[in-house]
Amino acid sequence: MVSDPVNITVTAVYDYDGAPAPLSYVNTKRDAVHYTSSTTFFESYDGEVQYDYTGENVSDTNYGITAFSSNTATVSWGGLFIESYNLLVDDTRLNLEAPAYLRYNLRFSGNQSEVGTGTLWVNGYSHTIDSGWANFTVTQSETGLKNYNVTAVDVSGETDYGQIPLDPEVIWDRVIVTSFSADAVSVPIDVAVELRALAELEYDGHDLGTDDVLFIESLPFTWDPSDNRWEYLLSYATPGVRLFDSLTGVSEDTYNITVGTMNGIAFTIEWYEGGIGGGSGSGGGGAAQIEEPPTPIDPTPLIVTPPLPPASFWRDNGAKLIIGGVVFMFILSATRPPSATRRRRDAFSGIYKDIEKIPKDLLKELKKNPWEGS
Repeated sequence: MVSDPVNITVTAVYDYDGAPAPLSYVNTKRDAVHYTSSTTFFESYDGEVQYDYTGENVSDTNYGITAFSSNTATVSWGGLFIESYNLLVDDTRLNLEAPAYLRYNLRFSGNQSEVGTGTLWVNGYSHTIDSGWANFTVTQSETGLKNYNVTAVDVSGETDYGQIPLDPEVIWDRVIVTSFSADAVSVPIDVAVELRALAELEYDGHDLGTDDVLFIESLPFTWDPSDNRWEYLLSYATPGVRLFDSLTGVSEDTYNITVGTMNGIAFTIEWYEGGIGGGSGSGGGGAAQIEEPPTPIDPTPLIVTPPLPPASFWRDNGAKLIIGGVVFMFILSATRPPSATRRRRDAFSGIYKDIEKIPKDLLKELKKNPWEGS
C-alpha cells in the first residue's frame, strides 16, 4: 500500500551445504542500478511505484568467496489516490447571479500529506491546484439547485480520486411577486387606494411575511398578518394614471435573498379630477380585484314622446295639444260641421281664448290643417 514501510534484509548461504555465509560486504541494486551497501534497509513511497531489488556483488568473511547468485525482490506501493477531505462553501443559498466561492482541500491518500500542484476538474471545468487547494467561484443566471461533482484530477500523473465530504450544492434564488391588486382602479384625486400584494421565493415557494421587506415602485409595503398580505395606502393630489410594474426593493430574512421581480405584473390606477376615470391591471400571477365607482345619475329629465295617431284620426276626431300637463282637444273640420259639433267647437274656443300661452299662429294652423299637426 502507498506509504507503507517495507523492511528489506540481505542474507547469504553457501551453495555447497546451505550453511549461513557471513558476509564481509554486500551491495544491492534497485532496478539494475546500485542502491545500497546495507544488509538491512527500509523503503516507503507516497506514490504508486514498483522496484526490483537484487544483489550486485558480495564476499564472505570465511573464505573470501565472491561468486554468487541472487534472487530478485519486487516491491510495489499501490492504491494511491488524490483525496478531497475538506470542502468549503461560503453560502448554500444565494441571490440569483451572485458568486459562490468553492474550496477543495486535497491530499495524498497514502501518507495524507497535502498535494502540491495539479489540476482538478469540477463539472467538466478545470481549476488549478496550488498548495493543496483548488479555489474557484461559480454563478447561475437561472433559479435552481446546482450540484458540484469532481469529474477528474491530475497530480503529477496521479489521476485516481477519492472524496470524503458530500458534493457541495448551491441554490440560486429570487423573490417573485405573485399577486398585485387594489380596492379601486379609478378614483378622484386625494382619495386613497389600498394596494395589495403577495410575494414568495421562486425556488420553493417560501412566502414573504412579517420579518421581510417589500418595496413596489419605491413604496414601503407593510405586512398585514390578519389578511396575510402586503398593503400600502396611496393617494395623489394631482390627476394622472400611475403604473405599478417594478419591484424596487426586497429583503427576505430567512435566506437573505435581496433580488426579485414583479413576474410580468403591470397594474394601473387613475386619479382623476371631475368626471369618471378608468384604470386596469394585468400580467404575471397578479389578479386585479377592484371595486368600480357607481355610475352617476343623469340629472336631465327623461322625456318620452308617445307615438301619434295617423292623420285620419285627427281628420275625423280633431287634434290634441298638451300644455303643462293639460290636454286640450281640438274638434276641427275643414268642412262646415254639424250644428252640434259647431256648438262643441265654440265651447272649446271659449277656453282657448282664456289660455294666453297658446300661440295664435298655432291655433290658426290647427284650424286650417288639423290632421297634419303634431
